[in-house]
Amino acid sequence: MKTVIFLAIFFAILPLSHALKTKLEGVAPGAENLKIRLYIWDDFITYKESLLLQSDIDKDGKFSFEIELHRGEVLTGFFRIMNFQSPEIYIEAGKEYSLAIDTFDYKDPNRVFIPHMSNIELKYKFIDEDSSDINALIKAFNIEFNSFFVKELNLVPGVRQVAKRLPKSKIDSFERAMNEKFKYADNLFFSNYMKYAIAEMHLGFRTCGMECIYGMYLYRKPILYDNIQYMTFFSQFYQDFIFTVSKKIPGNAIMRNINLYPNLNHILDTLGKDTLLKNELIREAVLLLNMRDWYANPYINKKNLLKLMQDYARTTKFDLQARIAKNMIFMLTRFQEGKLVPEFHFENIDGEVFTNDSLNSKPTYIMFFNTWSKPCLSELQAMDQIEKLWGDSVRFVAVSMDQEPLKLYYFLDEHSFSFPVFHYGNNYLLEEELSLRSFPHCMLIDENEKYIMHTAYLPSEGIHEYFQKMYAPPEEKEIDLGN
Repeated sequence: MKTVIFLAIFFAILPLSHALKTKLEGVAPGAENLKIRLYIWDDFITYKESLLLQSDIDKDGKFSFEIELHRGEVLTGFFRIMNFQSPEIYIEAGKEYSLAIDTFDYKDPNRVFIPHMSNIELKYKFIDEDSSDINALIKAFNIEFNSFFVKELNLVPGVRQVAKRLPKSKIDSFERAMNEKFKYADNLFFSNYMKYAIAEMHLGFRTCGMECIYGMYLYRKPILYDNIQYMTFFSQFYQDFIFTVSKKIPGNAIMRNINLYPNLNHILDTLGKDTLLKNELIREAVLLLNMRDWYANPYINKKNLLKLMQDYARTTKFDLQARIAKNMIFMLTRFQEGKLVPEFHFENIDGEVFTNDSLNSKPTYIMFFNTWSKPCLSELQAMDQIEKLWGDSVRFVAVSMDQEPLKLYYFLDEHSFSFPVFHYGNNYLLEEELSLRSFPHCMLIDENEKYIMHTAYLPSEGIHEYFQKMYAPPEEKEIDLGN
């Protein structure tokens, strides 16, 4: 079933034209005096997200953004307030948007469970929405798309069913109906969005062979980097293509040119043996898409694969794909051992601060936790025992991720620990940068502000044994880790 969630676009290189001012304004009841952030994705292969703008929400709940975009440019983005996220919004150059986010009590002190990327969406609606606006068009099409699936496949919500196979004639009939329904829509982005949503159906139901679908939707056509639906179709068409789908590419040659003799040119030449990769631009995009997935393959040499990505980013003549390669390297390696941690600034209930300067002299083991979580409390107590053994060799720190700092005060009134406990200060950007999505989450950082382990062993699940291997053994003391 067609769903589009939290999506944005790649900044395409457009023909030179004057920039147009694009305005967004709105109201977010309940978010008075907070900030609202507007994000995009850098590309639709790595999904590296970027903060585009942020704005203060005033005492009346109002906010506004102003962006300069090229004529014809479309951004697909989303908002966050605190760590709540909106569905996607499509922003066209030169337009003015006015929207109202549903009323929500962001600062409710009784709410104890607000994980990062909460399932509660910041729903919004446009004020005086124009039916010809791209947001209205895509919303209307998605409703038709979903209804078509439910009707033709006899889907029952909440009931698992064996998927039927839709014949090509049914999909063609749906396409004709949609072209007729939206014939008034003079919007290239939407036309392509609709076209490649239908292409995704043809691909999913294999209404004709890969060569046939390629001929209809990819042959001698540009790669639409800025259109999420096109890129979704493209990624599905070429997923696992090199090692699994293609019958013409010798997989052993690819493996040899990664693991034994890393050679980017030989790999690209080998990919050209498949007629669906004859186009140079498509061939390189498919290589990037597949390299993204190869990084998790235990039979692939990661160091060599990264070198190939770096070679590609440096030598390709396609600037957009060079940027994708750089994004990929960043996304795959940002938490590796030896990478610098971001800027920390935590404060405890007594006003003392913990910053990157506090990381000097010895490794630091940090646990990010929530005060309401019983597993977090159990791990904090286990960490307290380990600190008694390793406190001379390793610094131990805990950081509360509760939205309400006062909860930490009451928590520490009931529980005491031998290590300092701080609050993250509602720094949502740092939370995103650290990719903290569940708690407890432990990290081990060296004295030079670099990761040893971004996701370290929990106190009850192996960090003591890790310390025994890495550092001088402590004097024998009895500890209880709750095992």
